Amino acid sequence: MPALENYETSTGNSAIVYGPPKSGKTELVVSQLAKHYKVIYVDLEKGRTTLFKLPPELKKNIDIIAIRDDKDTPEAVQAAIKLASGGKRRYCSTHQKLDCVACRNEVDTQYPYEFNSLDPQEYVVVFDSFTQIASSAKAHVSKGLQSGVKVGDMPKTAKFEFDHWAALGILLERFLDYIQNANFNVVVITHEMGIDQEDGNEKLMPSGGTKNFARTVAKYFDHVVYCSLKNRKHTAISNTTAETKIVSGSRTGVNVDVNDTDSMARLLGKKGLPAPTSTDTKSSGTQAGTTSRLSTLKKK
Repeated sequence: MPALENYETSTGNSAIVYGPPKSGKTELVVSQLAKHYKVIYVDLEKGRTTLFKLPPELKKNIDIIAIRDDKDTPEAVQAAIKLASGGKRRYCSTHQKLDCVACRNEVDTQYPYEFNSLDPQEYVVVFDSFTQIASSAKAHVSKGLQSGVKVGDMPKTAKFEFDHWAALGILLERFLDYIQNANFNVVVITHEMGIDQEDGNEKLMPSGGTKNFARTVAKYFDHVVYCSLKNRKHTAISNTTAETKIVSGSRTGVNVDVNDTDSMARLLGKKGLPAPTSTDTKSSGTQAGTTSRLSTLKKK
């Protein structure tokens, strides 16, 4: 019978990091993870410019898969789905796309990837951002490219109908399903969205397509981290009790802290890291020994 300890050593972790624009999401994720992992950064919205200021010792640990995406050529959603599935893919650096037919014989510009073969103790994949994936999916559906849904070439002023929104949800759910079941470490960065609750109060959640769909995004991830800017300083939380109006949490009770540069790696289960200091624990807003339940984010 398969033992639990075998799953603990072979299975990757998934995290979604979200917050308002310019709240330090990309820098927090990549700078902390590149200290301990080889980071494969899937750049869907030119977020790599944020990484130029990182020190050389971190830059050498970062691979860039830059996907060109716009309304006329919505490549991001298809590329994200293909990569998240974990199978063998080729990245063309010339045209910034996957499995480029025009350049398949150009060895110098083709880079093979197979995420399912990545060791969770050595690698982590970062998708930046899910917001762009959702935008790309909407453009993809509007051009009538979604398999099984014949929507035709919709005018830019055309209104999305039920079938269009359903097709959009299918694309996003397919990406998230792959993330949920991934055997490799993966972090998805996105923006925040305010969702009205039954009691009339608004709660911040990871953005993803429509508001109804955004309600379900967090359940696909083991860890949910919220970034913000307070008192002119970047902050991050990953426990369920930090803010009642913000969705956050960790299945393993790990607290992410911008001042603890090991915290993101600790969140993803990197072995051999020192325990967080009392100062780190205090700054994250919880007491030492506190275990996060992530009850509101439990996968169904």
